[in-house]
Amino acid sequence: MEYPVLITVSHDGKTVKPGSMVDLTSEQAGPLIRGGFIGNKAPDATVQIDADFAPVDNAAPDEPASELDRLIKAIGKLDSNKADLFTGSGKPKTEALQEVNGIDFTVSAALRDQAWDQFHKQKIIKNEG
Repeated sequence: MEYPVLITVSHDGKTVKPGSMVDLTSEQAGPLIRGGFIGNKAPDATVQIDADFAPVDNAAPDEPASELDRLIKAIGKLDSNKADLFTGSGKPKTEALQEVNGIDFTVSAALRDQAWDQFHKQKIIKNEG
């Protein structure tokens, strides 16, 4: 099955860039989906990537973006100059993320950490491009 690439991945000795599709088995795709490197299979749609290398939400109105995707976007909306929004280690406070428009769920530290890692990976790819 083909999956949309969200963050550069290496497969079969080839580097696959964001915006491309990669053919994987469901066993291969599972960890990459959970890690945010690829999207769920999209047989009838292509994934577009915006200027910030964030997936453009082409989902049907009844299919909301995942909590992880929404958190990644929310991190980008925080004012990095406001120290009170961040922990001592530099991560966004979960309370600050919950105040961002579009975050209508409880943000756990684990989910915040996953989103923070993905946010930085996307930022690195953007800066390399």
